[in-house]
Parts: sequence; structure tokens; C-alpha cells
Amino acid sequence: MIEKLAIAVAIGHFYSEKLADSSLRKTNHELIRGSLINTSILGFLMLHHWLPYTTMPTILSKIIQTSGAKIYAVLLSIIAISITARWLGPEGRGIVATISTWVLIFTDIGDLSLSTVLVFKASKKRGETWLSGAMGMLSVHTIIITAFSWSLIAFLYVGGHYLGLPNLFGETPLIPLIVGFITLPLILWDAFTKSLLNIEDKLNVYNKYQIIGSTSNALSIVLLVVVSGLGVLGVLLSKLLWQAVVAWGGIKELLKRKTGAIHFKRDNYIDLLTDGMKMHLNIIGAVMLTNIDIVMVSAYLGNAQTGIYQMAVQTSLMMMIVPYAVMTVLQGELSRKGVHAIWGHQKKLLFLTLAFMIGAALFTGFTAKWWLLWLAGEEFAQAVTIFQYLLVWVVVSTATAILSVQWIGRGYFLQLSFASILTGTLNIGLNALLIPKYGIMGAVWATMGTAVLALLINIGMYIFVELDNKKRTVQAS
Repeated sequence: MIEKLAIAVAIGHFYSEKLADSSLRKTNHELIRGSLINTSILGFLMLHHWLPYTTMPTILSKIIQTSGAKIYAVLLSIIAISITARWLGPEGRGIVATISTWVLIFTDIGDLSLSTVLVFKASKKRGETWLSGAMGMLSVHTIIITAFSWSLIAFLYVGGHYLGLPNLFGETPLIPLIVGFITLPLILWDAFTKSLLNIEDKLNVYNKYQIIGSTSNALSIVLLVVVSGLGVLGVLLSKLLWQAVVAWGGIKELLKRKTGAIHFKRDNYIDLLTDGMKMHLNIIGAVMLTNIDIVMVSAYLGNAQTGIYQMAVQTSLMMMIVPYAVMTVLQGELSRKGVHAIWGHQKKLLFLTLAFMIGAALFTGFTAKWWLLWLAGEEFAQAVTIFQYLLVWVVVSTATAILSVQWIGRGYFLQLSFASILTGTLNIGLNALLIPKYGIMGAVWATMGTAVLALLINIGMYIFVELDNKKRTVQAS
């Protein structure tokens, strides 16, 4: 294996030199192309030599595998960020950020928390044909949400441009907006397949297609943005390809594992929606907390400032690889072992992950003025300070992500939703108050304010779960 990795690196250097000498050369980007080829080849070697043959019997090893796939995707995302930052500039990245955020708002709301509720349902009862039924319900749901979302977006765009309604999309170009929303059903199925494969203890399959998808995205960005000069449209087409690969791979694996024909039962779907709606206020709160600030920066300050702010947000979200991997694996363990049985492991993982994230935040924060400018260029210098402040939210979000497994496992959907809505409402209020007065930094101060509230909620939830489990231990003895 070591010899093959060495060969892969040598091949990457050879082709990077060829690219550097070709007519496609552009100042300061030969290293990006060479790194992209090296990383892509290493990714394919991971697929052939690591994923198929490695068994993952423990929680920790599953977290490492899931983090590995995410880290690989982030490495390619770093290359993609560097390319798009220099080829598109703050204005172009602002357009991409605005479209991507609108798509995420619609997919997050349209998901109706069904992917999360499925984990809860599976932890209580799971029959032989549950997978076929779940796939049927999620297929119908995707068709309904996609049709409704596309119709609503068309109405809002036409109304804002021609009927005198508020123009929510500003000067966002129509064709990129259409391409962005084509990805909507694929993003929905990304979440659904991740949840279903996790329940089936096949998270490694999802990780495999994430590696393939992120590789195709990075290569497509080079071809469509650097070589073909498609700009914003090229970035969105690359994202479309990524989501198509992940959705197709997950569905293909699920079709192999299902028992019986895919079917749809109205009563089961309504039951799933009922539980989903109890928790979905939490997702709406999350949208109010994580996506709405980008839309508000775009509305108040324009595309260029949005591009700078989104650069800081995107790089800070990359820090969440390990916490999200821990959360994902714990959700799978929850569906198989139950909420009380996993608390001992979950508690240890919570403190280990927090310690790791604090160390990572200190390192990346102190070095951001070098690596972030190298990554994006001097045009994004303002993003350095924003990123450093957002690291506080990253640490708080780590605890939120890991503790959310207890909220879900205990069926505290309404309570979780209330906490999320409360935090999201505070975020919107602070953004509306502070952005007009302080610009981008107003959005940062709003995030700091919500971080304080989220921290208090996390502390309260930890104390409650710890006392409840001690009580159960005493009663059992």
C-alpha cells in the first residue's frame, strides 16, 4: 500500500508539471492543480484499498472512518475554494453563496426532519420490510417537496421582477438560480440515504460515495471554471454532479438491501410527518441560525460583502467535520442500542471532542492570517477576523451536535424545537439590529450573542441527562 501511495504522488507531480507548462497556465495556480491531482489519486486509492476491506467494529473506528471521508472532502473543498476565490472574486462567490443558501433553506425546511425521525423510529421498532416502506415514503415526499419548492421559487422570482412583489433574489442571474435549484431533490436524498444507511450499519458505503462525489466536484470545478470559463455556472454544475453521485450511490446500495417491493402506506407516512413536524421547528430554528444571516448580509450589503462573509462561514464550518462524524455514528448506535445505553460512550466522546476542537480552534485562529489569505487571496483579508470570532460558535456547536442525539433518542422533539426557535429568533433580531449599523461585523456579533444562549442550553441538557442516568442506575441496582 505504501509503495502505491508513493507512485500516486509521483504521478500527481508529473501531471502537475505538465499542466504548469500547458496553455492553461494561470499565475500562482500550478500548485493547486498538482494538489488536486494528488488528492484525487489518493482518494481513489482509499476507495480500493481502505473502505472495502476495513472492518469497523467499534464506535471510535466508525468515527475515524466517517471523519476520514469528510477530511478528504474538505481537502478537495479547500482547493475548490482557492480556485473559486481567485477566478470569481468576492462578487462571484457572493452569487454562489446566495443561491446555495436559498437552496439549503428550501431543502432543510422541505426535509421536515424525516431523516432524523427515521433514526428514532428504527430505535423503537424495525420490521423486515421497514426499508422498502421507508424508501417509498421518502420517494413520495421528495416528489411533493420538489414540485412545491420549484413552483414557489418560480412565483417568487417572477413576482419580484415583474409583479411588484419584494425582490428576494436581488440581481441573482436566472440560469445559475435554476441550476442551483435542480440540486434540491438530490440534496434531500443525500440526507435520506445517509440516515437509512446509518440505520443499516452501512455508513461506510455513504462515505465511499462522498469521496467519489467530492472528487468529481473538484475535478469539475477545474474543467468548468478554470478551463471552460463558465464562472458561477461552472461551480453550480459541479455541485450538481457531486450531489447526483452521492444520491445515486446511496440509492443503489439501498435497493440491494431492501426486502420486498418499495411501497407507500399513507398512514405510516402521516405518522412519520406527525413526528417530523414536532421536531421540524428545530430545523427551522437551525435555518434561522445558520443560513438566514447570509441571506440578510446579501440583502443589506450586496454580493461582494456576502462573498467575504460566506468565505469565513464556510471555512469555520469545515471545522465541524469531527463533531458531525461523532454525531452521525452515535445516531447509528442509538438506533441499535437505545438512548440510555450509549450515554457512557457519548459523555466521553463529548469531552474528548470538545478538547480536540478547542485545540484546533486555537491553532487555526492564530494561523488564519497566513493560511486563509494564501487560500483565498488578499481580496478576502476581512474574512480572517470574521473567521476568528466564529470559532467561538464552532466550539459551542460541537456540544450542540453531540448532545442532540440525547434529545432525539428521548423523543424530546418539541423541546429541541423550542430551544432552536428561541436561538434562531434571537439571531434574526440581532442581525436585523446590528448589520445595518456595523456591516459584516454586525452579523458576527449576532452569532456571538446566540452562542451564549446555546451554551446555556447545552449545559442544562447535560446536567439533566447526567442526573437522569444516575437515577436510573440507582433504581436498577
